[in-house]
Amino acid sequence: MSWRPYHEAIKALEHVYLEDSYVSDIAEVGDKLVFNLSAVLTESHWHYQKPKLGERYCYSAGSLCFSNIATIEWSRKTLDAARSVDPDGTVDFGEIDSFLVCDDRYHLEGSWGCVHITCKQVDFFLTPTE
Repeated sequence: MSWRPYHEAIKALEHVYLEDSYVSDIAEVGDKLVFNLSAVLTESHWHYQKPKLGERYCYSAGSLCFSNIATIEWSRKTLDAARSVDPDGTVDFGEIDSFLVCDDRYHLEGSWGCVHITCKQVDFFLTPTE
């Protein structure tokens, strides 16, 4: 068993680029851990649109949800230190700099912290826009 990058291991993230996606919130609720994101979609993603004027990527609101968690271990949690407010008023905790997968184990790291998760299900959902 070896660690693999998220985009190779999780089909739902195959056309999402987390390293330049922005984390807007991290919530632990029951047996779930949810990263709310302004996610970068690659040109191969079904929801991709040409980037807006002044933006480098196609961004879409979405959630990365880990559920049926058996264990969750934060080796570093720095949400307050990582929190910034963008000029448009949105909260930003930085990116997911590293996301590796080995079977049902997940390692994520960014300026917001470092977490190790063991769970049965990982989903990525786009948030519908009005």
